[in-house]
Amino acid sequence: MKVSNDLFDLIHSLQRGEKRYFTINASQHVVGDSNNYLKLFRAIDKQKSYDEAQLIRQFGHENFCKNFSVTKNYLYNAILKSLEAYEAEKNINNKIVHSFFKCKILHQKGLYHQCFKLLERTKKEAYKYEHFALLLEIFDLEISLMANAKVTYFSDKLHTILEKRKHIMECMRQTELYLQLKCEIYGLLKESMSVRNEEQVKRMRAIMQHPAMQTETEPDSFHAHLHYLSTASMYYYLEKDFEKSYQYSVKIVNLWEQNAHFIKSDIEGYLASVNNFFIRCRFSKRFEEMVPYIQKLKKLKTASVEMEKLWFLVTYSNELANCTYLHQHDKALAIIPEIKKGLKKYQDALGEEWYLMFYVSIAGIYLSNEYYEEALDWVNKILNRQDLGIRKDFYASARLYRLIIYHELKHNLLLEYTSTATYRYLQKNDELFEFEKFFLDFIRKSTQAKNQKEMGELYQRLHSHLESVSDKYKEDQSASRDYFTIMQWVKNKLGLSQENKVKIIS
Repeated sequence: MKVSNDLFDLIHSLQRGEKRYFTINASQHVVGDSNNYLKLFRAIDKQKSYDEAQLIRQFGHENFCKNFSVTKNYLYNAILKSLEAYEAEKNINNKIVHSFFKCKILHQKGLYHQCFKLLERTKKEAYKYEHFALLLEIFDLEISLMANAKVTYFSDKLHTILEKRKHIMECMRQTELYLQLKCEIYGLLKESMSVRNEEQVKRMRAIMQHPAMQTETEPDSFHAHLHYLSTASMYYYLEKDFEKSYQYSVKIVNLWEQNAHFIKSDIEGYLASVNNFFIRCRFSKRFEEMVPYIQKLKKLKTASVEMEKLWFLVTYSNELANCTYLHQHDKALAIIPEIKKGLKKYQDALGEEWYLMFYVSIAGIYLSNEYYEEALDWVNKILNRQDLGIRKDFYASARLYRLIIYHELKHNLLLEYTSTATYRYLQKNDELFEFEKFFLDFIRKSTQAKNQKEMGELYQRLHSHLESVSDKYKEDQSASRDYFTIMQWVKNKLGLSQENKVKIIS
């Protein structure tokens, strides 16, 4: 029978604070042999990979080892129970639910006055965070309390509660409707970043023509309003009306900031909204508008490893990209050490695509600052992963950057072969962008330049060609990234760059 690694995986997923909470809590509730579970917990925590045979050898003399599978199951559930309590203390949504459970206990004990007091506080929080389903349960308990406690003006108070129930149910209906519309448009967005056929256009426009999307009255609740704005933003994004999409994304971010308590209860949702706002800013060339929001993100506190990872990805991927677009390569160099730390810290949690995105961006930053050996290291990290099904645009970027590096390091023999191979690769796997044709032509002719004057003329010609096609790469993010990197390099060669170089911080 295959040995289960579930307990090992659970223990090794715990953060330091969660481990400490479990061990303290378990130590305070020691009964008989309960300490044995802590022994097992600590032994598994020390293992690099799960070795059950080694554990049985270590604890073979202990009674709990006689039925090891039962012991593991007990410890597994004890850890989950500890995590539940730990999260209840930190997570506002869990706090509200647990507060309601306490109300029910007080009601069952016949402590109606105490129950009323706690229920009022719980109801206030449930309204604040839009726990609509829980509010319906709160109203039911409130009615039961009034009946048992024999309150005065029962009929009037009952009517008031029933009216509140109607309003909450309408909020739930409205929120669910806007959520469905958002999911439908998001499904189209995931199918393709742009609508490609009449059927998709028909589906997309039917969503936007829904009466709920045509109303001039704003939805009542925060979440319904958020879903409404998100649907509109994605619709105009698919329509390639990036200005309107941007305007709605601004409204979304403003809505979060006007209801800041929701950021704490739903950091993931907030980060997703801000990330979408950044995307709209880039498409509408509003790079400066991203800066204050990136600084706000850096001050944001997260409560879990998963949210910390998401925070790292959204914050640093956008800051690095924005530094590139604003030609702030000195600033980009200064944040690379933080990114290296993050890549190491979350190495088991990041997907391949995120790694490669950072590799390409960092290689481009080093290249633009003329640190060619460092740039080559990061380019090779990408090219060495070519058998892992990486995105073609990342691989294409790495090939283009490698040509610049070989050119700068005077590797002319490698340059001739690599430029031909790169041309064939781009032609075979992708449409060859016009700026790429100009660049590859420059590389081919550069190996034949006889002196500095001829090389200078080649740089001038490449710069003119790149300037002439700059408007073509506003919407394609991967092409825009490579275009900016190559253009920045050419400007450096011609002395047209205004940025000051800084030392690399390792």
